[in-house]
Amino acid sequence: MAKHHIDPIPTVQRPLHLIYQPASLPSQRPASASLSCDDQLQIKWDAIDVNADSRLLASALRSAALQQGAALQRAVTAFARDASQCVVRVAIATKERELVSYLITVLNEFPALFFEIFVGNEEQRELYASRVQSGVVRTADLDKVLTGEDLPEHPYYDILVVFDRSSDEDRFRSILLRCSSCVVPGGISVVTAQLHASCGYQVEESIRGPYEQLGMAVLGSKQGNSDPPSAATIVSQRIDYRSTTDTMLFARDALIFAYSHGQEMTLQQYFRNLDSSEELDVWILAGRDSGRASGLLRALRREYITWTIRLVVFPPSFSEQQRNEYLVKIPAIMRQEPEILVSPEGTFLVPRLVPIPPIVPDPVSEQKSIPGSVPLDKVLVDVCSSWTFNSCAAILGIVNGTQSPMLPAGTCVVGVLDGVPVQPSIIHADLVSHVSPEVHSLAAAGPACLLGFLSAVLAPGLSTFRRLQRLQSMRILLTHADSPVGRAIAFLYSVLKVEHVKLDQNASMLDLARVGKGSFHLIISGYEGTDAGPITFMRSLLLQGEGRMFLWNTEDEGVTNILRTDPCSVQDALAVVVPMLEEHVTDLQPVLSSPVDTKSSDVE
Repeated sequence: MAKHHIDPIPTVQRPLHLIYQPASLPSQRPASASLSCDDQLQIKWDAIDVNADSRLLASALRSAALQQGAALQRAVTAFARDASQCVVRVAIATKERELVSYLITVLNEFPALFFEIFVGNEEQRELYASRVQSGVVRTADLDKVLTGEDLPEHPYYDILVVFDRSSDEDRFRSILLRCSSCVVPGGISVVTAQLHASCGYQVEESIRGPYEQLGMAVLGSKQGNSDPPSAATIVSQRIDYRSTTDTMLFARDALIFAYSHGQEMTLQQYFRNLDSSEELDVWILAGRDSGRASGLLRALRREYITWTIRLVVFPPSFSEQQRNEYLVKIPAIMRQEPEILVSPEGTFLVPRLVPIPPIVPDPVSEQKSIPGSVPLDKVLVDVCSSWTFNSCAAILGIVNGTQSPMLPAGTCVVGVLDGVPVQPSIIHADLVSHVSPEVHSLAAAGPACLLGFLSAVLAPGLSTFRRLQRLQSMRILLTHADSPVGRAIAFLYSVLKVEHVKLDQNASMLDLARVGKGSFHLIISGYEGTDAGPITFMRSLLLQGEGRMFLWNTEDEGVTNILRTDPCSVQDALAVVVPMLEEHVTDLQPVLSSPVDTKSSDVE
């Protein structure tokens, strides 16, 4: 089993949210002049105190730094242009402290991106962790890239920067070839070495043939003009998957289980017949039930620690044949990704946690969007935070593309999406609503509030909710009142002076029995469809012939079912909910973070 180093995240001050981003990166065009350095990069280097052994080495190190800084800046600029928000994994393999410090200052030019920076040892990690403005610093066995030792299992990097102080031509070529096995498709390697003055271009010419066989392409090169040792840099990009010996990840002897809601017991029985001590390759395939499948995957990985268990989520429209076609296409380079999502277009996406960006509408975003590329009844939304329930999601975001004059680009919105949110997401215009930036200040708690308010409205029905006196006359039970969604429901009902009995998510069957059999008009609960026992028992708590149960975490008796069968009701509920979010936004944050008092709601 691989040993993982878990680092703290002291520099991340904003709350995190989940995004899905492509597992590979777009290709760049070769550009031999791309390593030219601007004045700002030179100023950054000159501000660093360099402790080189001699003036000659200091000159060579400066040449190397400026070449690598220019290549790194160009590569990250391309990533920033292609994605509004993403995680970029950058590995820096060098023993030169000044060079690492310099490259981090270059990365700090891109605060909208979130960087996972990998360095060679714990000492370097501690030294540089506080200098990264948007990201974390982790450790990896990067020294082996320089020494030629076998590389252990490692994450594949988007950008790999290598500097070797003293190389001959053969060593330089060897380092270049090893780097090809460390980057993702579309990933960039920037390799610099101190060589004899005439070696650099000879290495570039001799490496092209072996590189092409490994799926790599040389984008550009540059060599310093100083006397030996002179810095030579070669920038390359991985253009396909050929540098892995087993190109595809899926093995023919792997175990496959197609998951759907309600099959948990069947899956459990299936696993009981297998050897838990054996190293097995298990694949779980899911469609609409991706949220439940993801939770199940995490539980199974804790229980069967010797197995490799992966989840692949397909669009619900995919047939079994389409699923199988894409399953065998997953590249071996994704072996460290436990969860993979296949987009409707067939792109492999992977989950990443990133800080929620400050919500400031972009005054020039209207110029960036391409309205004609978005259908008339849809909006393109950059998702800032989301709350997934079943295979749907409540979202907070900013409109990036639209043909609707009511929702121009740059508008802050909330909405509901039938599907897993990707970046950016296309959402039906009727299922999003304009909100002020103050609502977005709820950050990660915002989507849970939205789902809670929608549940509070849709559970009794829109007609009943609008007749406050009728709603106040109902006897209501709310379970999971201490969850984010439950807190939002409890808050809204308290504001409206709607009495309700609250139980937390750890309530026992005895707690449920104590609240009174056959006495509730409405039960609102966060139990999932797999919680058959509590759900069956709660039905006995409803008034016979009058009671209704609303389960916000199930597909058949919650928001998901209404969204798919009667989306107009969700649209109408949004029109009711959004003004209440705006009105109470300043009161919601402390309520969502404070303990829930369920004792005051106990029934004697």
